Amino acid sequence: MSLSKSQIDKLSVAVGKSFGKCHLNAEDINAIKSCEDELISELGLTLDQARQVKLWCQMECQRDWAQNIYLPKDQRPLKSPYAMHSDKGYRT
Repeated sequence: MSLSKSQIDKLSVAVGKSFGKCHLNAEDINAIKSCEDELISELGLTLDQARQVKLWCQMECQRDWAQNIYLPKDQRPLKSPYAMHSDKGYRT
């Protein structure tokens, strides 16, 4: 699957943030989750680098979810980050 230039730019920013251990926003997380295969093919990352990016994305999802547990029950996300990433092969 070929990505557009804007998608590649968004993905590159998200990858840079993950290597720098910076907080990812929802747009960055969605860019990584939707383009996991392109981390290697389009951006030229190694398998270890792609895994590091995916694990940082998972950790940021967990951080975001943990911050939301203090919200009122009707405003909380429905799924935990463990459930959201179980089919992707992330560690749990």
